Amino acid sequence: MKEAVLLLAHGSRRSEANEEWKNIWQLFTNRHPNLLVTGSFIEFAEPDLEGGVRLLIEQGAEKIYVVPLFLTVGNHLRQNIPERLQALREQYQGINLELTEHLGVDPLLIQIIEQRLQKQGLQLSI
Repeated sequence: MKEAVLLLAHGSRRSEANEEWKNIWQLFTNRHPNLLVTGSFIEFAEPDLEGGVRLLIEQGAEKIYVVPLFLTVGNHLRQNIPERLQALREQYQGINLELTEHLGVDPLLIQIIEQRLQKQGLQLSI
């Protein structure tokens, strides 16, 4: 079974914000060159969720891990994304779409915050 990863961001009306997400997707792709990877957006930018799934299927994906790049559970994670994935499952029968856990509360985020503060000169006792 050919597996793939879809990195899912919110999307913005600001193209600069969307470019930052594309840079993150590229970093992940570079780190995992043997993995089929693409990114998509929930709204305001392309490709959208459906377009990202379609692209991966066209490249032979049979199982797609959808990774929501969200810090908190809002309406998109609670309702919108699951509903859209269910519609995609019905459209592409035989394709396994798995929604992973969102980024959420993770000690790695604290490390990033600490790094940013230290970079600005704050001495932390860690």
